[in-house]
Amino acid sequence: MKQYTQNNFLAYLLILMTFFVILFFTKNIYSDMQVKLDNKEQQNVNLASKQSELSRLNDLKKSLDEEWNELLEEVAGYTGDFSDTAMLEYIYSYAQQVNLWNDRIIIRGITLDGGNVSDLGFNKADVNVTAVVSSEKTLFAFLNYLTNKNATYRFHITDFNYPMNESNSNIQISVPLTLYHK
Repeated sequence: MKQYTQNNFLAYLLILMTFFVILFFTKNIYSDMQVKLDNKEQQNVNLASKQSELSRLNDLKKSLDEEWNELLEEVAGYTGDFSDTAMLEYIYSYAQQVNLWNDRIIIRGITLDGGNVSDLGFNKADVNVTAVVSSEKTLFAFLNYLTNKNATYRFHITDFNYPMNESNSNIQISVPLTLYHK
């Protein structure tokens, strides 16, 4: 039985030494694996955060693009191409249309000064229209035509006044306009 006990002791000793050898060579494997798992989890958290931020920025970009397009559409009315003859034709053609009805607009003169630049960097043309209109209704229709937001030329009235009479006679007007263009 002595040999059996001695063989058991050697077997236990061999198992114990094998265990220590395995432990010695693999002691860093478990800690390295835990560090890598922690790093992977942190990277996943960072990735989710970055994806959330990217999504938010894409939404913001889309919103800004939509607002920018709306702003460009608003500004487009002020930055049309400018042609002296086309702009004169634009005003005179309206007067001719009105004169086909019972109302009258007689254009006495149009002066142009198109060499200015506004504070915002737009080219600016100053236009002064002198005319005689048959009634206030015709006058207001003419002013609406000149300042219409969907018109070919979108003028701004800088300063305007006209004599108000109790009679129904013709009204002489001088309308100072500003036109922004390319």
